Amino acid sequence: MAVQDQVKTLADLRRGAEQKGTMRGAISNLLPLAGVSDFTRDHEQLAQALLAHGLVSEPPISPALRTDTIVTLSVSGSSAVASSATVDVALPSVLRRFDTDNPFLQRLFAHELFGIVPDRSGEIFRRLETVGPEEMLISGLTVRHGLAQGGVLLVTTHWLRYIKRGVVFTAIPDDDFWPLDGSLELHQPPGESPLFRTPDGNQFQIFPAIPIVSRKQTKSFFGIYKLAALAIHHFSQEKEEAALEGMATSRSSTSTSTSTRSAGTASPQSSGGDVADLKDLVAMRDAGDLTSAEFDAAKARLLGM
Repeated sequence: MAVQDQVKTLADLRRGAEQKGTMRGAISNLLPLAGVSDFTRDHEQLAQALLAHGLVSEPPISPALRTDTIVTLSVSGSSAVASSATVDVALPSVLRRFDTDNPFLQRLFAHELFGIVPDRSGEIFRRLETVGPEEMLISGLTVRHGLAQGGVLLVTTHWLRYIKRGVVFTAIPDDDFWPLDGSLELHQPPGESPLFRTPDGNQFQIFPAIPIVSRKQTKSFFGIYKLAALAIHHFSQEKEEAALEGMATSRSSTSTSTSTRSAGTASPQSSGGDVADLKDLVAMRDAGDLTSAEFDAAKARLLGM
């Protein structure tokens, strides 16, 4: 309790947990740090705020707890964390940080908006019929679409999604989603409210529209969207290069085996040239120098398919 009385932010709580180990205190001491005023209504917001700063609680934050309940905070991923199931109970819809070599994912996990989504977004997100079990939320922002229509814009592990918000925040069948391909545009005309624009012409403004805050929020959200798109592209490219390298190695092994059987004394051939050529083809396709059809044709010629 004494340690928690001294900290002022959730980031300080994380640093304290890293330096001193697990920290105990009543939930009421966490509320002002997370900007939560009504625990019975905002318990999910508190859980999201803790997880966004790499913290988990035992017992998990839930509506059943009272504000005077004593909780133990631990740093996510450390040996002090009870289990991954504990995190899932606290926040089942938001992506958790994990160890990765993907440089864009590393920057994404360090972003100030990572894991931050508007209140009840996780609950409504899971009601969408188009959401698969592996899709998770990365970040979200309250926006206005059109003159009177509002909702939330969400970056997930699979899509950029828009969920409408009515009198009752409920997902409806025509909620929209777009690929994470980097095609979202940010427009910030001088003297006007900034807005996001999708390739099909949909426009979204930050709500409420407070000029200085809106510009900062839109730029930050656009940044985390770009990182998510780059992370997915990097992951897909690595998988494709690994598959192409495997195909080249397999072809080289087959060719070497055939040559050895026919000549009797032939030496094994290196696959390094084929792999380098395949990577060059991938790079040319990604740079726009080759169309998909040209890439497929060149790959087939190179691999003798």
